[in-house]
Amino acid sequence: MGRIIDQDTLALQTLQDYIIIANTAKDYKMSIEDFIDVIQQKMDFSIPTGVGVTINGQSYTTTQLDNARDIFCDIVRFDLKWDVVETTAGVYDWTTYDTLIDELKSRGLIPFAILDYNNTIAPYSATSAMHGIENATQQAGFVAFAVAAADRYKDTLMIFEIWNEPNLAAFWAPAPDVDAYCDLVKAVVPAMKAADPYCICVGPAVAFVANTHSFIQSCGDNGIFDILDACSVHPYKDAEPEAGDAEYIYWMCQTEIDDSAKPNMPIIASEMGYSVNWTNVDNETNRKNWLARKVLYNMKMKDIWPYSTVQNQIIYSLWNSEALPGDLTHNGFGLYDYEGNIYDSGTFLSWVLYNLQGYTYSTDVSNHLYCLSYGPFAESTSYTWRGVGSATWIKVEKESGTFDITSVKITGPADTEEAPKDFTIKDESDSVLATFTSESFTSGEEREFTCVANGISAIKIDITDNNGANNTRIAKIELMDGTTSLVGDKTEDDGSASGDESGWTSSAKDQTKNDYHLKFTDGQGGIKYWSWTTGDGHYATFDGNTEYIYETPLLTQLATPVTTTGNQSISGTKTFTGTVKIDAENDAVLEGQPIHLTIPVVLLNDTIVAGNSEAFYIAPFNMTVTGVRAALAVAQSSGDIVTIDVNVGGTSILSTEITIDNGEKTSDTAETEPVIDTSEDTISAGDEITIDVDQIGDGTAKGLYVQLTGYITPST
Repeated sequence: MGRIIDQDTLALQTLQDYIIIANTAKDYKMSIEDFIDVIQQKMDFSIPTGVGVTINGQSYTTTQLDNARDIFCDIVRFDLKWDVVETTAGVYDWTTYDTLIDELKSRGLIPFAILDYNNTIAPYSATSAMHGIENATQQAGFVAFAVAAADRYKDTLMIFEIWNEPNLAAFWAPAPDVDAYCDLVKAVVPAMKAADPYCICVGPAVAFVANTHSFIQSCGDNGIFDILDACSVHPYKDAEPEAGDAEYIYWMCQTEIDDSAKPNMPIIASEMGYSVNWTNVDNETNRKNWLARKVLYNMKMKDIWPYSTVQNQIIYSLWNSEALPGDLTHNGFGLYDYEGNIYDSGTFLSWVLYNLQGYTYSTDVSNHLYCLSYGPFAESTSYTWRGVGSATWIKVEKESGTFDITSVKITGPADTEEAPKDFTIKDESDSVLATFTSESFTSGEEREFTCVANGISAIKIDITDNNGANNTRIAKIELMDGTTSLVGDKTEDDGSASGDESGWTSSAKDQTKNDYHLKFTDGQGGIKYWSWTTGDGHYATFDGNTEYIYETPLLTQLATPVTTTGNQSISGTKTFTGTVKIDAENDAVLEGQPIHLTIPVVLLNDTIVAGNSEAFYIAPFNMTVTGVRAALAVAQSSGDIVTIDVNVGGTSILSTEITIDNGEKTSDTAETEPVIDTSEDTISAGDEITIDVDQIGDGTAKGLYVQLTGYITPST
């Protein structure tokens, strides 16, 4: 079938074209308008965005596909195997994959097909399916298979990945051969583009192992980034996501992409995850937390390398394998066990993805936060804050009264590349006292910088250049009045104080590895600030754990520095319109800011039961409620319709309760819309919000979330 939309005008060419696109839109369960947008995205070579999961493309179940949809994934990745499609030379049987792709489309999921591996039938006669391409006959056969796939699915929005982990002998036996792989890519991609100019081709899908860097470099030297549409990598590591490993593999890719014909090429994390059987992961609690943080961390990669947007990320895997129950290598990754029971990792991930529906990542505001308090004068403790080449500061202040100063002593770190290079010393009002440029420290060197001021209450060292290192470190700071250290020091031998440190505090502008403060927007004025922190703040707990994820206005929304009681400094860049107020609790709020407060009532795999106070939540801020909605993970089949009430302080805020009709998963389609009682629509920070399930039917409904929408109101 030919192209059905004119590339320049997007005009449908004939009535028959309209019927074709209408039927295809129906297959995807989309409106015609939305489907045309999808086609335009494909024509623009735009890589589909979102989070996905991997499945076994030959032995999946429809329940697994339902699971992928129900945990709010966008993409499903699977092997589209040459030797499954071509079992007789020259004859292609697409039945297995036609069925899978139709099933995915019917659930609104985007297929991500890995074109792999070799073929043992004559005339190809590969040593095994897992052997790399060994000769011209095999290469020609694989190219023909790939072209046939591109042609068959050219009216489907999907991604094709060329092979899987060719830098491992397990997938390119007997040993990885980067030149042979690149030759394959350079033969496959132009041929696929000839069959479908708009097909999306990605690679090299490398594993993160010892040869990764050299393999990616050789891929760049061979020119495959000139013809691929995205660079795909697998950033696995048995370490917390912020340990720097992901940044390193993305940096490898970006270095080669910068020298290609497509320097703005996106990066795809086409396979990633954590196994509960790994040494450092160790348990499901860590896996749950690290996986959710990995997803958020990938989203903010563009703040480090502007073009290295991790366009989509695919989690390995959806289910553990029933066929390999004792295989710890493969069976520790699943979001579900092989009997279909969801792990905490899957539940928590679905909570994150559910709340991000309709929102796209905007920016990371972490490095605007005034957040950490150190024991600043301990010899054994360095001031450390992450941020690639970013400006930062550290501040020492007197809790009451003022002091005079003649100089500041700074002891540099052991690693001289992480020492401050250009910095300015300021007082508590950000008035400049002294500026220093092109400074350098030998390892552990103590240097004294003249800085004369009287009657001040704080010193702030504002660092604007740290030699481009990933971290900035200062081993020690002393405030000097002549030869006297105002705050004292700890000696190296016994740690006892040689001066009085009481009455002093220190803080830093910090981007610590476990603190996320990410801004998301919905394109219609709605903003969500998602924070994951073990520090204080407004937050909602999830499942009784100590990690928090919340949506709330942050102090960083202020345009200019402001100091509130308790030495809480606030700084940042103005990114909003509206009136900012400081409420009675010293919280900065944007008056009228749209807000969405989502409350998990029943976890995804759990059956809903009727009862009062099925969920309990403490309001994190003041808001006026303007809308309510609810969603089920599994729709109810029959009986009395699911009916839900929302109470604040024990009083319902609804004059007409929320209902979800049988066979439906959200209240958005209910015959009767909920109505808010305008005399009860105000919520104050600290109010108790409870959710009642007043009525259910046949008991088949599972998983319940309730969302309150409205706007923020400052307290008086």
